[in-house]
Amino acid sequence: RVSPAEAEAKVTKTKKLLREKTITPAFPETVSETALASAEALRAEGNACFRRGDLESAVAKFTEALTVVPNDVSALANRSAAFLKLLQFAQAERDASACLAIDAKHEKALHRRAKARTELGDHRGASCDLEALLELLPNHAETAAAAARARRAAEMAGAEGEGASLAAARMEEREAARRRAEEEEAARWEARRVAGIQAHMERAKAAVRVSRK
Repeated sequence: RVSPAEAEAKVTKTKKLLREKTITPAFPETVSETALASAEALRAEGNACFRRGDLESAVAKFTEALTVVPNDVSALANRSAAFLKLLQFAQAERDASACLAIDAKHEKALHRRAKARTELGDHRGASCDLEALLELLPNHAETAAAAARARRAAEMAGAEGEGASLAAARMEEREAARRRAEEEEAARWEARRVAGIQAHMERAKAAVRVSRK
């Protein structure tokens, strides 16, 4: 656990950075010092749980921190990471999105949302996140490679979608042609049936006329 003194020291450091405009505020200015210290301590406990692999406890601690300070971007980003490890990708995307709604340039949140979206099959969304991250980290080789992979995956998914739509359209066309052929055949059969009946009636009438002579 983080001691109250350690938590207070972290809060003091954070406030100093905020005053110096070194970091973006992760919480409203109206949050009390007590709440900040409590959220900081809970987040530190969550980080410790995460490092030792106790992911459920990490999620619980980050959730507690967010109960105290709902707009804590670090808690949101860290809980997103825990959800990724737990393979709970929808929750991971949700937390990363909430984090980015507060800080659109949060690098870890962009990276984690891209991973979550990739796992959810949203390759276009993942590509957008990685392109945004690449703008923030233009010389980061790993990010550049990930962005290229995501771009290709998005293009392939788009092509597959177009291919599936085209295949469906062709299937509908074939089905419509089959129905038209069946209807035409039924119409021809009905015409032959009616013609046969008429011919039979004509022959019957002719036979009657002959018998009367």
